[in-house]
Amino acid sequence: MALQIEDREGVICFKGEVCSSHIQEVLTLVSMLVAIDHKVILNLCGLEKGKDILIAGLKNIKKNLADDNKLSFFSSNDENVLLLFQQINNPNDITKLVA
Repeated sequence: MALQIEDREGVICFKGEVCSSHIQEVLTLVSMLVAIDHKVILNLCGLEKGKDILIAGLKNIKKNLADDNKLSFFSSNDENVLLLFQQINNPNDITKLVA
């Protein structure tokens, strides 16, 4: 699936595949967004391929940002999501009794 980029209420969502030949273009786009908006939030959960390379590039951008700019991004894999749902639906979770 080709890379799709969508703005959902201020969060930039990536879906599909990031090819290694397009990583630099995506990183340039993110750099430009940060320069314009000064605060950018990226959702990488929908990426199927190329996530690791993109995250490495985003970390590099984040490291070199000016103090008044902010870049946040998040991602998850299926194992982490399943573990989280198991914890939420755990019948022995005492936090559900406190209400």
